[in-house]
Amino acid sequence: MTGTYNTKIRSLFLAALMVLSVVAGSIALTGAAAAANESINDGGVYFIGQTLVYSNASAGEDYALTKDGEFVREYTADSDGTVTIETSARTAGSYALSGPGLSDPLDFTLTHQDLTAEFGQDDSANDALVVDSGRSGYDVNLSSNDLSEQELKDLFNVTDLTFTVNGNTGYFNYNLSNVNLADGQYDVTVDVTDTNANATATLSVGTGADDAAEFVKPIITEDRGDIAEIEVNLTNVQDAYVKVGSSDVNYEPELKVHDGNGDGTVTILFNTYNTTNSDSSTAFTALNASEGDSVTVLTNASTPKPLAATDYDLVAGTLNSAGDGMATETGVGTLVITESTVSTMGSLTAPASVDISKFETLSDVTDVSTSSSRIAMGDHVALRIGGSGYFGAAGDDFEGFVANNSDASFKIAKVNSGPNADAPANHFGNMTTKIVYDENRKATFVVFDSDSLGTDATQKLGNYRANFTFEGDSVTTSFKVVERTGSFDTETVNGNETVVVKAEQDASISGSTSVAPGTKLRIIAKATGDSPFLLSKSVTVQEDGTFAGSFDFSGASVGTEFTATLKDVSSEDIVAQGIVEPSQSASVSVSDQANDGSYVVVDSVTLSDGGFVTIHDATLNESPFDSVRGTSSYLEAGTHSNVNVSLDTPYQESGEVIAMPHLDTDGDQTYDFVTSEGSDDGPYTADGAAVVDGATLTVEQKETGDNETGDNETGDDETGDDETGDNETGDNETGDDETGDDETGDDTTPEEGPGFGIVAALVALVAAALVALRRD
Repeated sequence: MTGTYNTKIRSLFLAALMVLSVVAGSIALTGAAAAANESINDGGVYFIGQTLVYSNASAGEDYALTKDGEFVREYTADSDGTVTIETSARTAGSYALSGPGLSDPLDFTLTHQDLTAEFGQDDSANDALVVDSGRSGYDVNLSSNDLSEQELKDLFNVTDLTFTVNGNTGYFNYNLSNVNLADGQYDVTVDVTDTNANATATLSVGTGADDAAEFVKPIITEDRGDIAEIEVNLTNVQDAYVKVGSSDVNYEPELKVHDGNGDGTVTILFNTYNTTNSDSSTAFTALNASEGDSVTVLTNASTPKPLAATDYDLVAGTLNSAGDGMATETGVGTLVITESTVSTMGSLTAPASVDISKFETLSDVTDVSTSSSRIAMGDHVALRIGGSGYFGAAGDDFEGFVANNSDASFKIAKVNSGPNADAPANHFGNMTTKIVYDENRKATFVVFDSDSLGTDATQKLGNYRANFTFEGDSVTTSFKVVERTGSFDTETVNGNETVVVKAEQDASISGSTSVAPGTKLRIIAKATGDSPFLLSKSVTVQEDGTFAGSFDFSGASVGTEFTATLKDVSSEDIVAQGIVEPSQSASVSVSDQANDGSYVVVDSVTLSDGGFVTIHDATLNESPFDSVRGTSSYLEAGTHSNVNVSLDTPYQESGEVIAMPHLDTDGDQTYDFVTSEGSDDGPYTADGAAVVDGATLTVEQKETGDNETGDNETGDDETGDDETGDNETGDNETGDDETGDDETGDDTTPEEGPGFGIVAALVALVAAALVALRRD
């Protein structure tokens, strides 16, 4: 029954990819309601109150959490390799998790989730509770000291007071006719279910809206030296009064805000670095000034140093008739200024082909860059500065800030320049740079062409140290500029390093390079003479610096020599000699059989290059990875008869078995297809499809005896060699006497291979499909 399932395997890869896409889509849609934990990712931003997990830890090992370089707490990974961090008691700031398996700490930011709530209208002018946050996607719970739980449910016509906000803003419609409420005001508290954020909205019944000014966010948090956004909501007025601070903190400027664009809000930009100026207008501006909004200083105030880290009262109200003070107080809030620090610095690289002048956001940089301390000459360097406190001083001119502020410096110096030589220093003046920063994410990227580091290769190549210093905080990182190099993966043939390909459809030519991941290269394979061909493939450098392209050599004659050329690494092509070798081949045969369902005997398997034989069940077409039941141990090249494959997942009832031979591509005699995420130990193929054979396995029901016979009647003596044909299938070697038939049979055969984890296989093979698609 040896043969192939034509085109099935290729379809299986695509099917698995589609299935995973559907699953991923479902998770994305329900994540706000279902996600109790948040996975820690490098550079991530999380909210106080969330439970953070790192799932790739080593079980039983200790991991250290630090804040701004200071030790906070040690965590021990559980048996699943998960580190769990509860953040409710943590404070906002820059954190890092380090420990076994992490070559670099996982840096992340912990911040307060902002939240506002007010009774207003939705986009269709229907009455609604409007909930808003800078966070996108979260759940909230409603409660009230003024209304009973049932009154709240009736008001919103729901049976559950937990609501999901999709995006930043949620509108939850209510109907006053559903409840019998007396005239007055009723406070409703909105709590985010997985963070410490909450807000209160006031429902007015039977009263009209008076002139008022209120703070959209009653509590605003900002780092010292950065720019705070204070949003004021105006009702029935175009101008309003705002005061920041009090006599208790020796700072209390008074402001008039003007809603020039008529949207009912004015956002004050408060530069907490500029409070040293006696003219407070340098500290307060309007966000939408171009649309007519404005902030006018009524009373100036200043501080001897940039605004200190403490709490500042916020007061809002209506203007008096003279327009120079407050008539009636209508809103209060608090501005929390926290200590700031410049905490981290790191390097990334981007391909030389990227136009850095078009960078506008942090994502523009990170989408095309990869963390690396090795930069190929001609590629771009991106230096990431993490931290806060300098955004107010820098404004929108980071280069000018560094040049003109005595408390700030930025420089890049070459190290190991040799004796009696000054290390050349590079500043913005002699570099082609692009500065991209995001105050909300507390990060700045200084991006430049590595060719700016010198005029020739001697000046450019070497080790560099970059440093940013501000008000005593100093961060440093190192990187190295290297030659643009590349090479093919080769084997030794007749004493020469040779690119070896198989005479098959999907033969791979691979290699590695020093150029930035994401760089596009071209591989050309050319042969002349009796069997000429010219093949070309565009490939992309991966994050680990490797590249690979698939070529159709099925029509090439075995033994044909060719030239492999790698283009676009540098000005000179990289050339290697190649040869076409016979394609890898396999055949497999499995017959109908009957046993207890714990193993399958493969009649015969022939492997040209050695490898393994894997057993699938009948769900192979729909679930190529869930269908894996077991894998043999390593088999040498050649033909093997009566191969006994123990099943990790035994058959409980009769069904189809499908045998599939696999290669040992990395030569370690261990089945690594899953652990390598599909890059190693793929299946033998013929005409583009995996080599397989199928049969029927009949599961024999064991005689369990009665209560008087006990284990001896159901054990090895009655189900042993004579009844099951063990002498023919090799069960005498499997150790039936050791395990007994009542067990699952995991140890009943000697040729048991490494297990094929079902969930892991699904993820790995889909990852392999993605890699294959990306390489193509």
